[in-house]
Amino acid sequence: MSRKNPNPVCLLVLFSLGFLAPSAGAEPPVSMPEPGNWRGSISAGLDTDINSGLVDAERWQYRSGGVTSDITVDKTTFNDVYGSTLTTGFEASYAVTRFSEVFGRLSYSTASGDTVTLGKIGNADVKASFDDYKAYGLDVGYRYFFDLDNTGFTPYMGAAAGMRYVPGFGASMKAVGVDLAPLNLFDDSFVPTLGLDIGFLYPFSRDFAVGFETGVYYSFSLKDDDSSFANGNTNSNDNADRLYVPARLKGIWKF
Repeated sequence: MSRKNPNPVCLLVLFSLGFLAPSAGAEPPVSMPEPGNWRGSISAGLDTDINSGLVDAERWQYRSGGVTSDITVDKTTFNDVYGSTLTTGFEASYAVTRFSEVFGRLSYSTASGDTVTLGKIGNADVKASFDDYKAYGLDVGYRYFFDLDNTGFTPYMGAAAGMRYVPGFGASMKAVGVDLAPLNLFDDSFVPTLGLDIGFLYPFSRDFAVGFETGVYYSFSLKDDDSSFANGNTNSNDNADRLYVPARLKGIWKF
């Protein structure tokens, strides 16, 4: 009986598969979790509001220099005053499986306050120059990774919950060129935050990767401060919550 030679195409395919397959015990790239190990990362980017509150339309009885003035206030959102916030963060994550991890993240957010037309006293515009916004955050969360063989990219999705500490802030006000008493709007606040993330990592080596992350986050309302108002109460600063989209670049490495 004649003996057939192996098909050279089949040999090439088998050789390629054997060459590309990771050897037994080879370490996964840093873009994939390694069960039982820790990773660290730093990130920076912008948080852009898609729906936010700050000051609702209302008529104020505002105290300034012992005089009470009626101010008709227009609705003013967080985005009107601050635009996007710059957020930086440091994170430590622990791999639960080769596809999942839990993480803790510290963050700092800041934005410069703008001067806006807040409302009117009679026919005169009231200008408000808002204090800068700052927030210190702590989040914990979970991520699941998708292993796309031989593509170099590692996409993931995740969820997080946490708390933001936001120092109290308000605005300096002026009407017809005359300075009014400073406006107190929000007291120091601890704000719960919930979020969903999607992103990807791309490894530059087995120990370092870069990536991009976005998603959607919701921060609950700040604690209102009504001390500037004659009757000691207003509802216009009761709905200072934020719904925003983060866009962040990150670098990640193995501990």
